[in-house]
Amino acid sequence: MDVAILGGGNLGCALAKAIAKRYDVVVTRRNVERIRFLEDLGCEVCSDNVRAVEKAKFVFLTVKPKDVSHVLSDLNLEGKILVSFVAGVRVDDLRRLAECKIVRAMTSISAELGSSVTAYYTEDLSSEEAFELENVFDCMGDVVRVDDEELLDAVTAYSSAVAFMARMFESFVYAGLKMGLNRELAERLTVGLFKGSSELLELEDPREVIDRVVTPAGTTIEGLIKMMEHGIDYGIVDAMLSARPCRR
Repeated sequence: MDVAILGGGNLGCALAKAIAKRYDVVVTRRNVERIRFLEDLGCEVCSDNVRAVEKAKFVFLTVKPKDVSHVLSDLNLEGKILVSFVAGVRVDDLRRLAECKIVRAMTSISAELGSSVTAYYTEDLSSEEAFELENVFDCMGDVVRVDDEELLDAVTAYSSAVAFMARMFESFVYAGLKMGLNRELAERLTVGLFKGSSELLELEDPREVIDRVVTPAGTTIEGLIKMMEHGIDYGIVDAMLSARPCRR
């Protein structure tokens, strides 16, 4: 089974890297040279969307919102399943542009490592088709089907949060440099911090983790109080709400 990915940008390439491990993938981009490296992973690359979708059952749309209408207007998607990863573009909008079964989905660039969470919404697929699509999504990590399309906007904010996490990562590295560590050690400690914390939080409630680390009048509570003083919690919530796409 072929999967066509229309839009070989950052997300499109991340999806291709994951999916090409199990499926035949063709990726399109106007400047094909920018994605030529995907050929080394077994992908086919081209600039012709019409040719790309010919053999594909699933057509993944990963272009910018402003380009959706132009891209879909040239395509005959009868018998295909269109899976849109375009932020903020609703199923009803897509239905006016494409006569086929439609899925709206969202994930993050960590999909290329098989460590993302892909959420999707559809009213069109049979149980067999949904199972087949989830097998494709499984290449990218965890999969969840939502029953309310509006939730996809919140999921979109989480896909953006990879950048927020990277910024936080750099802040921890800067803290290490400020305390006299070299960058290599600071980065190594920060990687361990993020990885170890994630694994703990999969197993334990955040409050339990905090209680295990904090001791009365210790240094950890001093650090937490500083975080509260700087409004880190509110800053993260505000950043996430700002990254949620507006209705288009």
